[in-house]
Amino acid sequence: MIQRGNDDKQAPKIPTKTIGEKFNDGTEKIKSLYSIARIYKVPEDLRKLNECAYVPRLIAIGPLHRKGEHLQKPMQDVKMDYANRLFLRLAEGIADSKIRDEKKDKLIQECVEEMKKCTVKAKKYYAEDIELNDDEMVEMMLVDGCFILELLYEMVHKDSSSIRQPINGGKQPRADPICDSILTANIVRHDLMLLENQIPFFVLEHLFQLTVAKIPVDPTMVAKIPVDPTTGCPPKLSLEVYVRSYFSQFLSLEGGVGGQSSDHRILSVCDSTKETKQGKTESGKANDYHHILHLIHRCYIPGGEVEETGQNSKKHCELMLSASDLHYAGVKFVPTTDLHKVKFINKGIGCWQCRTLAFQIPTIYISKTTESFLRNVIALEQCSPRVPRYFTSYAKLMDMFINSAQDVQVLKNDRVIYNYLSTDEDVRDLFNKLCKEVVLEDFHFNEDCREAYKFNMRWRTRAVRYVTRLFVANPWPALAFCIGIAAFAITVYQFGYAIRARYRR
Repeated sequence: MIQRGNDDKQAPKIPTKTIGEKFNDGTEKIKSLYSIARIYKVPEDLRKLNECAYVPRLIAIGPLHRKGEHLQKPMQDVKMDYANRLFLRLAEGIADSKIRDEKKDKLIQECVEEMKKCTVKAKKYYAEDIELNDDEMVEMMLVDGCFILELLYEMVHKDSSSIRQPINGGKQPRADPICDSILTANIVRHDLMLLENQIPFFVLEHLFQLTVAKIPVDPTMVAKIPVDPTTGCPPKLSLEVYVRSYFSQFLSLEGGVGGQSSDHRILSVCDSTKETKQGKTESGKANDYHHILHLIHRCYIPGGEVEETGQNSKKHCELMLSASDLHYAGVKFVPTTDLHKVKFINKGIGCWQCRTLAFQIPTIYISKTTESFLRNVIALEQCSPRVPRYFTSYAKLMDMFINSAQDVQVLKNDRVIYNYLSTDEDVRDLFNKLCKEVVLEDFHFNEDCREAYKFNMRWRTRAVRYVTRLFVANPWPALAFCIGIAAFAITVYQFGYAIRARYRR
């Protein structure tokens, strides 16, 4: 007994102060990681469904895929070459090579100093521990940022002349490893819009002001930009204009394949201008965008709208709807131009109260790049705070409507879906798998879907749907039924005629 008492006295005490410090360290670490974090790794539950949709194939941008073995040579040298070409553009026209090199070195040093100021904030933009020291982070931001800016400038301005002009008195334009290859150009565009393959937009904006903004504007490019209605003049070529112009072809069907411009985008792009309290509009600023993918996302949603929370949230519950059921009930699917203008119309018109039945849905053009694009913008909405979940809602809506190849055919006939994949089953599988492991609490189309569901469950609607399927979907049983009715009517008439003739006798 005495010995146990001695053991109790000698038992080590828990260092409560040390544990408390660990609590504080954990809190501070989480604050630093998630206070302004805007670039995330895709959650594993989403990644395992289609990892290829989130991993860059050719170009690594930022620190998250910097060590990927398949992303090293020769594309790292290509990025260096593009960054070098950007600074050569700024020194273009100077005949003396020594003065030209001095100006180039001075510009590079200015950019390096600017990147040093951005290092701390840029690291906090990633929701991961960045294993780069400050010098490595500065070099990464400078090289990746200047590569993107030179690529934007080259691709946007390449249509201004049929032949690419040499820089600084070169004898002839040399081959470009990206712009001269349709396949490579499309892969690079694909890589630049991946969620994990981003650098902060404010970093690009700082570099843009020090480089591209100082390059004289090409008059042929200005002529292609819509005139600002408030000033009557073309707007200044901002970084946002370059990004939107560069990705306008990537987000179109024919643009990425044949290099021709097209209005057939994956989904229709909304006006990105925001309404102010004074009723005027203003374009987006660098602080409005987290990165390039976020800017692309904002092109599709209503300007200035924020995520709905609290009492205004629209809770989502599973509803049993299908495009073919609504079609056979008399509902017409009407293509619309805006992602947020999904609406179910069910109202009577005229003295006979003839009903107008329509469901407005954005037109979508489905090609090989569609799944990757949708998965990345949905991952952005799932990970980022205060980002409206319109794409998640849209994917859930299409998953609800499409349960079979017949549903796809109905939407194709009404020009809501343009399918450029192999079969309608591919479209069905795309949307049925897109929302797996996705959490959706704020369903932006909840009210209209509920109205459609109530209409679909009425006994009159079910009766109309049954008769329509019987007589329209498969005409042979309907034809046999009509022939049977006619034969029965003829038999009854003959029987009645015989009875009356007998009584007359």
